[in-house]
Amino acid sequence: DALRQKIQGPVWCSFIVNRDGSIVDVRVEKGVYVSLNQEAIRVLQLMPAWTPAMQNGKPVRVKCYLPLVFRL
Repeated sequence: DALRQKIQGPVWCSFIVNRDGSIVDVRVEKGVYVSLNQEAIRVLQLMPAWTPAMQNGKPVRVKCYLPLVFRL
């Protein structure tokens, strides 16, 4: 849908990396277009586990912000 309308741009997303590296609570913070926002969420939910953040030698939850840029 966005391709036909030639819509492009960054979709800013946030998500939580848990202590085990899993990705949860994916949200669009600043979107471009409905179908691009949905695709950004889908892609982020498919990501493999990340390496968790460490504080004082222990893994901790952390919130991350990431732009997904859609270009034609």
